[in-house]
Amino acid sequence: MAATFAQKLGALSYILFFSAGFWCWLLFFALLYFGGTVSRGILAVYCAYIWFGPGRLPPMTGSRKPFLRGLWVWRKCAEYCPMTLVKTAELDPEKTYVLGFHPHGIISMSAFITFATEALNVSKTFPGIRFHMLTLVQNFYIPFIRDFVLAHGMCDCARSTCLRLLKGRKGSAIVLCVGGAREALLAQPNHFEIVLGKRLGFVRIAVRTGSALVPVLSFGENNMFQVSRPLEDTFTAKLQRNLLKLVGLGFPIFHGTGIMLSSIGMLPYQGAIHVVVGAPIEVPKFEGDIKSGDGKRAVKEAHDRYVAALRGLWDAHKGRYAMERKGTLKIVDLPPQLLQH
Repeated sequence: MAATFAQKLGALSYILFFSAGFWCWLLFFALLYFGGTVSRGILAVYCAYIWFGPGRLPPMTGSRKPFLRGLWVWRKCAEYCPMTLVKTAELDPEKTYVLGFHPHGIISMSAFITFATEALNVSKTFPGIRFHMLTLVQNFYIPFIRDFVLAHGMCDCARSTCLRLLKGRKGSAIVLCVGGAREALLAQPNHFEIVLGKRLGFVRIAVRTGSALVPVLSFGENNMFQVSRPLEDTFTAKLQRNLLKLVGLGFPIFHGTGIMLSSIGMLPYQGAIHVVVGAPIEVPKFEGDIKSGDGKRAVKEAHDRYVAALRGLWDAHKGRYAMERKGTLKIVDLPPQLLQH
């Protein structure tokens, strides 16, 4: 089905948001260079606040604005694919939750649209649950974009912030794209390679707070773009590896379709995306030293249960939402091109 202009505008809005760091820095320096004394003074106070003052991270919690979460462009973005939210179990508003989102994909569009906006009516689907989509701490040091993501209820993924969001806050849920930049390099259409084997940080948060773990699978996220995976030991592969170490970003090589014609461009390819939220896995709260032998065993046990639940979620829904899959769900430690030599 051909997308309408409004739906393309919605998808383009997310692409612009995804690259907003560049545009915000451009706006910042333009105001600094072309602005007058007043605008420069305001910028100086603002930057002092977010870099050195009370706005400095970590920790920080989101200051959501419902009207931004419900923007028309986000609903059109969801219609573009189209996206649907699939609920498999209730979430008790008297408890707290750690949601692991898989796969990361190139730009995690379905994660943002589902949990940082109301395009799929997530608040009505899970009444009483306050979702906080987490992102890199570096995004909160960028002028202007910082306030935009906070207004969508997003927070940084620092451990201190996660603990602050969950401790003593009934109905609070944090959402993490667990695979991160490494998993983005594996985002091949109709493939499901999940970087999870040694990802324990989100499980430690759940064990420390007694929050339930909830697996989330996005069927179709990896189909949004065509990705070129460089051969091992090539210059491109080494560059990706070094950039990942330096700045924590993978910089995969990818392309989508054009805005006006079916040509190469930056708009995602159309294709249904189904975000399936699994049943919560109850995790007993561990009061002792998380680095002790007992603490490590508690984390490993919770991680094993989570992996099993994720596989179960895949098996239950792959026949309906991944009919063109190539292979099965594969859980790895690191992408092959990022392994140390």
